[in-house]
Amino acid sequence: MSVRSAVAGQQGFDDAMEAKIADFEQSDLPERIKVALRLTDAWLYAPGQVSPALRAQVREHYTPQQITEMLLAIWKWSQNKMMTSLDMAPAVSTTKKTPFAFDEKSGKLSFLDA
Repeated sequence: MSVRSAVAGQQGFDDAMEAKIADFEQSDLPERIKVALRLTDAWLYAPGQVSPALRAQVREHYTPQQITEMLLAIWKWSQNKMMTSLDMAPAVSTTKKTPFAFDEKSGKLSFLDA
């Protein structure tokens, strides 16, 4: 099971939204969000091969600062991919999603249902 941010849950992220994101191209998500998800997929799977068409879409919907922030966030949150793919990242729970939160001052992660 994945770990879900408690803040995201409070802001309406639920299983229905998760399903939309999983099949975002066919979803009713706004085009701006689909572009961000396309960029995320491209960055994670083939960062050196982001197409000129995708670059144009990203620039149409986002400022240079927003693009930078988005790519830094994608990079930050993808750092555990290797450990996860090798099944070396221990699960907090094997039966449910575990919400977490960050302490604003220390930046430390805490699991809310652990």
